[in-house]
Amino acid sequence: MTQPSTGPDQPQQPEQPGQDPQGTPPPPPSYDAPPPPPQQPSGDPYPAPGTPPPSYGSSPYGQPPSPYGAPQPPAGQPYGAPGSFPGGAFPGGGEQGEPSKGMAIGALVSSVLCCLPVGLVLGIVVLRRSKDGRDHGKGLAIAAIVLNTLVMIGALVLVVVAVVVGSSVRAVNDLEPGDCISAEGLRGDAESFETITVGDCSEPHDAEVLAVATLTEEAAAGGPDGDYSQLCDEAVSDDPEREAVSTSGDVSLLVIYDELEAGEKIACLALAPDGGRLDEPLVE
Repeated sequence: MTQPSTGPDQPQQPEQPGQDPQGTPPPPPSYDAPPPPPQQPSGDPYPAPGTPPPSYGSSPYGQPPSPYGAPQPPAGQPYGAPGSFPGGAFPGGGEQGEPSKGMAIGALVSSVLCCLPVGLVLGIVVLRRSKDGRDHGKGLAIAAIVLNTLVMIGALVLVVVAVVVGSSVRAVNDLEPGDCISAEGLRGDAESFETITVGDCSEPHDAEVLAVATLTEEAAAGGPDGDYSQLCDEAVSDDPEREAVSTSGDVSLLVIYDELEAGEKIACLALAPDGGRLDEPLVE
């Protein structure tokens, strides 16, 4: 069908916007691309309403440098897990090394050398440091503490024994009438005796002190062969019960001393006549 030509009698149709002079209609609009954002007037510091925020992901200059020198992850990529560092290294240096065990070794050596306060304190410090989960020598510290404890207990036992024994050891000058004593070499024909210990008179003992006398210059001048019986007789006669024991014939008499000098004391002893031991007091 042919279009009627436009003659002088027919008015000419006006052109439609977007239509070429030949009358070809424009293509239909595409709805795939979003409409362009409205242009912001020049000099306006605020974006127009509905304008999306600017994106920096496609900056032609790349990522901005970090002020601390650490590399920045690519856009959209999350940072590493909390506490993680590149390559498994700790900040400020390389990987964390094995803790030193020098203090634990020092604690054990101090314990062996009986430096009790030093070894014990060092062992406790190492145990406190081991609470961080690392091996600071915990086994050595425990051994040092145990060894220190055993040595301290042993030292305490020795002190107690020394105090008990020391309180019972006496010199001749310290003896008193009524003391029941024991000493190595006191019974028999021995010319000397060892340390004198004082004990309970109801327990077996070597002798009982009947009297104590002070050496005079004349008696001391007699030397070891001097006769000290007169001094003992005079000292025992002050107590009738002790005098009765000394003269009964049921005991043996013996005089002992530390030094034969004027002013020193002698002890007048009563022993069992058969060389045995007494098991009860001679004078109540």
